[in-house]
Amino acid sequence: MDKHYQLLDYLDSEINTKTTQRAIADRIGISVGSVNLLLKKMIDKGLVKTEQLDARSLRYIVTPKGIAQKMKMAYVYTKNTYLYIRRIINTTEKIINDAKNEGINKVCLLGNKDEVYEIILIALKENNVSYSYIDNPNDVTDKNSLYILWEPDKESAIPEGYKSVNILKFF
Repeated sequence: MDKHYQLLDYLDSEINTKTTQRAIADRIGISVGSVNLLLKKMIDKGLVKTEQLDARSLRYIVTPKGIAQKMKMAYVYTKNTYLYIRRIINTTEKIINDAKNEGINKVCLLGNKDEVYEIILIALKENNVSYSYIDNPNDVTDKNSLYILWEPDKESAIPEGYKSVNILKFF
């Protein structure tokens, strides 16, 4: 997720009434210098304001404008994620239909059972396609199956002559 959003979200959480730039950097996975730069930009834009706690400490407060920006960013992220999921589903459906037209009726999923796997399952279930699952390329043994993968490192392990498609190559 966008570092701007992560920073606003972190500062907006109730548990972070007093924090340091080092703690922010560790939490969102960027350097302290990057945190400092982002905070300055957000302060200049009116998204964040500071409050002096003592001689050496500041508290960062997300302004109403910052909360509105955070909501807008969350909306855009959610919308884009949904569109990406739909693209994976539509691509899976097309690949399956193309395979059926080539006379291939067996589908085998090859990869880790992660979020992409779950999305592919949605497409298979929506189209009443039965499938089998393997997580080891050494188990690729049926030349009459379509092997759907989503991890680049699994591609090179598919033997010559087997029909396989990396779903994420279409993006």
